[in-house]
Amino acid sequence: MRKTTKFLSVALAATMLFGCASSKDTSKTNNSGSTESASGEIKAENKPSFEDANILQFNEIKKYTDSTLGLVAWFKITNKGKNPIYYFSPTFNFLDKDGNQLCDDSRFREFEVDSNKSACIQTYSSFDDNEMDKVKKIKTIEIKSYEYYTADKQYTVDLQNKTVEVIKREDYNNANFNEKNVLSFSTTPKTNDGIQVDYTIKNTGSNPIKELSYNVVYQDKDKNIIDEDSRFTDSLLNPNKSVSSTSYYTQDYFESDVKNYKTTSYEYTLTKKDENGFNHYVINLEQKTCKGSFEE
Repeated sequence: MRKTTKFLSVALAATMLFGCASSKDTSKTNNSGSTESASGEIKAENKPSFEDANILQFNEIKKYTDSTLGLVAWFKITNKGKNPIYYFSPTFNFLDKDGNQLCDDSRFREFEVDSNKSACIQTYSSFDDNEMDKVKKIKTIEIKSYEYYTADKQYTVDLQNKTVEVIKREDYNNANFNEKNVLSFSTTPKTNDGIQVDYTIKNTGSNPIKELSYNVVYQDKDKNIIDEDSRFTDSLLNPNKSVSSTSYYTQDYFESDVKNYKTTSYEYTLTKKDENGFNHYVINLEQKTCKGSFEE
């Protein structure tokens, strides 16, 4: 399969706000009745237990050696909690036969995983070229810790020390979602030469867009997420005009499981500042959030 569309991995992780420690009681009560500090950290008496917060289940599903990446492994991560999560980031430890750490690797995914649904994530050993002989010494991969976001909180779960930290998520919205959700996506899936989705993207807004990117997840028949893809175009997109793009599913060993796809988020940059003083917007179609900023 030939990929003729320019590719860009888009990281849309929300920025979290950490405050400084203080001897004063700066706690406040939020609308749900729980208590949190001014920095957003949830006070100890209101934190969930490790057992309650440890909601992600990890299962290794495939492992192989690559001459460039080293040891590559795919894990299925299942949300065993009661609510959807919108971001997760595990840290993997690569261990030798004696349990010594040879390297570690952190990965993240930012899309919705509903309760009792799963998503796949890839990790690989991180060695310099002159250290690739260490790949043969790897015997196991363990998950050291992970983070995940719910609608209003960020959780950090330490699996080694069996601890959990929780902070309140920053309000992601600073612009009107309905007004700035200006891209319309029309899609046509194809399966003749692998799996691909042809996109027609229309600018329904009133301002020219100089570049955009979008994120797609590929799902099995039960809407579990197998993989994701991100695409980018820097073709000028004037109001009421359209641009074409193509998303590809590239992992051949999961190809037969792909039955569905979904556009989860996108971002775009205007040719100049708008009435809000912004020229860049990040749109999350799952959470219906909109984050505007100005980029030089």
